[in-house]
Amino acid sequence: MSEKLEGSIVALITPFLGDGSIDWESYEGLLEWHKVSGTNGVLITGTTGEAPVISLEERRELYRRAKKILGDEVALIAGVGTNSTEGSVANSKVALEEGANYLLVVTPPYNKPNPAGLLRHYSEIAKLGGKIIVYNVPGRTGYNMPIDVFKMLFEEIEEVVALKEAAGSVDKLGQMKKAVPEAEVYSGDDHLYIPQLLVGADGVISVLANLIPQEMAKVHLKFKEGDNSYLVEFWQKYRELIRLLFVETNPIPAKAALYLMGKIKTYEVRSPLAPASEKTLELLKVELEKLGLI
Repeated sequence: MSEKLEGSIVALITPFLGDGSIDWESYEGLLEWHKVSGTNGVLITGTTGEAPVISLEERRELYRRAKKILGDEVALIAGVGTNSTEGSVANSKVALEEGANYLLVVTPPYNKPNPAGLLRHYSEIAKLGGKIIVYNVPGRTGYNMPIDVFKMLFEEIEEVVALKEAAGSVDKLGQMKKAVPEAEVYSGDDHLYIPQLLVGADGVISVLANLIPQEMAKVHLKFKEGDNSYLVEFWQKYRELIRLLFVETNPIPAKAALYLMGKIKTYEVRSPLAPASEKTLELLKVELEKLGLI
């Protein structure tokens, strides 16, 4: 694992069995697949991993098994943020104890903290010593982090090393990277990843990578080589699949797709989500067949 985290980071789903328990066999199979496919980092218990409904005990086991499989070859990122500083610290402790290389910490949803509150929140988590990726996702949190606030966090807190920018704007990511060039800045929007590479993105934390890890890993490599024709071909080939992954709340379609691909045993999600509709399943089936993924 290189010192700089870049390229394709998968926001891994958490597979469940029909009774709602974690499907450990499928989970480990997904990790092995990503390890051999060139994925640079695996995010466990992110939004796509249904973090709000994963218990602390389950988190520990998810991280432990991931670290055992990924070792030091692939970065392990743990999604630990909640709208409670105390809860975020508790999640972070477990993640670091089980070998996480990075902590992905979302700006607290619902609370909408002011800049001083954000500084206090991230400073408390930083006391544990783990590297922090700040996660800006206004569609989930109701708060769109201003550029100067991220700059403050980066300059004031040594452990803050990166940003996942999912505000749905190519320009915003470019401005973030320009304002804080020393930080790694990752795209959090699959549909904007390629144009965001052109304005400075260091990689992507991706839902799409759940389905095509090898192809996603190639995007960053080809970009660094200056092979823009590959980027155009990639976008034309997968743009409809990207769209379909968000026709219902993430990770509902991603799980349905992985089920159709035979990678997981069920497409079960935990309440308050519900599994994909028959219409979504059919749309995904048609597109996956077209792409040769099933």
